[in-house]
Amino acid sequence: LSIVAVTGLAGHAYGSWKSRKTQKMWLQDFLPIEPDIRRVRIMTYGYNTKLIEDTIDDGMVDYRRHFIQQLTNSRDSPEKKARPIIFIGHSLGGILIAQALVHSKNIQHSRHILDATHAVIFFGTPHKGLKVSQLEDMIQDIEKNSDSTRLHLLSQLKESSQSHWLEEQRDHLADVWANIGIVSFYETETTPTVAKVI
Repeated sequence: LSIVAVTGLAGHAYGSWKSRKTQKMWLQDFLPIEPDIRRVRIMTYGYNTKLIEDTIDDGMVDYRRHFIQQLTNSRDSPEKKARPIIFIGHSLGGILIAQALVHSKNIQHSRHILDATHAVIFFGTPHKGLKVSQLEDMIQDIEKNSDSTRLHLLSQLKESSQSHWLEEQRDHLADVWANIGIVSFYETETTPTVAKVI
């Protein structure tokens, strides 16, 4: 079995799964202790979506391509391709997993990913989009280019009434979920968001 954890917006492949208090990384320090999952291969995937410090040159299509390529590279034999996968996606990572599964359904050389997927666990994945106006204001202050990759990424993640991209993704996912177990964790209270301070 392979467990593949994908971090979210402005996340870190290792740090996003780590306790700030104890520095324990739960995928590494707690899952392997369970007797039923000692023969599990646990992988994390990170990608540059920092909105402030770094330059990002990629959009969701690029992130999807890189993710599928790295996953394919790590499952490079018929035996490895047949191993069941459980995906864990945090925030944007859940969207990226969904993108990879939709793509895998339609592209023969990636089909092994969808065929091997047994379950997806979503942590706070914004299937209907994010409130991004404050993030956009913050980025516009540091980047005067209206064609900014950062701003384009956020436009794809806007609440679905404003983003046809997420709406189309949900339509394409209808067939994908048929044989996959889905668990979703979501917040029931409003979380403070990043805001520009004047």
